[in-house]
Amino acid sequence: MLETIGVTYVPKRPERPYCPHLCFETNNMDEVIETLKKNNIEILDGPNKIPGSKKWLYFMDLDLNVLEFIMWIDKDKK
Repeated sequence: MLETIGVTYVPKRPERPYCPHLCFETNNMDEVIETLKKNNIEILDGPNKIPGSKKWLYFMDLDLNVLEFIMWIDKDKK
């Protein structure tokens, strides 16, 4: 939690387009979703998919920072 001396920090809920944000790559989106749900972490958007390209989702941490997981589909396919 962030705080400024003499002022209580009140985080604001993020709004679309959720930028800027930090993105993590995964090889197993189903496992990510299961872990987020098991830990009561809210998924803001997704999972989304572009067939043959990628899957991604946005979630937020306790300070309401937006984070993303992305899984590249067939990234080694040429």
